[in-house]
Amino acid sequence: MSVFAIYALYSLCALAFIELGSCMYTSEDDVHIFDEASFDEELMKSSDYWLVEFYAPWCGHCKKLAPDWKKAAKDLKGTARLGAVDCDVEKALCSKYDVKGFPTIKVFKEGGSSKVEDYNGARDADGIVSFVKQASDGGSNPYSKIVAMPKYTELFNFLYLSPTEKLRKVILFSTGDASTPSWFANLAVKFKQGKTKTAAFAQVREEDAAQSKAAERFGAKFPSIVICHISGEGEGYYTVMSLEEKHSATVKAAQKIIESIATLEEADRSPMPSFPMPDKPRKQADTTFLHLT
Repeated sequence: MSVFAIYALYSLCALAFIELGSCMYTSEDDVHIFDEASFDEELMKSSDYWLVEFYAPWCGHCKKLAPDWKKAAKDLKGTARLGAVDCDVEKALCSKYDVKGFPTIKVFKEGGSSKVEDYNGARDADGIVSFVKQASDGGSNPYSKIVAMPKYTELFNFLYLSPTEKLRKVILFSTGDASTPSWFANLAVKFKQGKTKTAAFAQVREEDAAQSKAAERFGAKFPSIVICHISGEGEGYYTVMSLEEKHSATVKAAQKIIESIATLEEADRSPMPSFPMPDKPRKQADTTFLHLT
């Protein structure tokens, strides 16, 4: 590359830095670059589903995320929109959304500050796309295809019969909102390759005595995660992970335990508790009659 070409590229980047905050994203990408004015005008009044990255151009993790963020933005065209805010330039905007580390990703559902959630899922293009597609299913549980919502009487089936008896089983005992937290759904995505699951995930809410009884069987409190290694019907062991904060550190810690559950020391695990077996339909009496002659 000639000296002139290098200078031209440098000048272009310098100009982009002045106008857009940095050269991490440009107008040629499918990532919308926000300043404070455009954020209020274009996102907050939008009816679209947005994921916005708050980043710093000097941040190594942000640089690593950038190619995946661009790819996810391209793959999600028509489904969701991805944006970016340079916190070195838009300090007030980043402070408004309590950005304390980089990159921080926020989910804006149909615009509006009242519908903002932290995104704590996978930081790669496939994980981001999977998160959005699961969320776009809608319904009271937008992650119903990847996170089951069994009742107490259905836990036996979840643990030992469905979808595959010897899969690792992960249960979130949650409080508050009835919906599945995005960070837990994205933890589930990490154990799904195409249509194949290597672990099955469920959520049990603290809503009635029966659901609380399920937590008591495991000696778990709300909120917490129970991770099970199933070796057969009614057989296996489990461990309990208490929850203090629902952020990326929680996802990473839970992922590590799920991956190593089969090799846990005896002191760190407990035998599976018993759960009521589902009622089996009674065998109907034979209605065939003999015709005597």
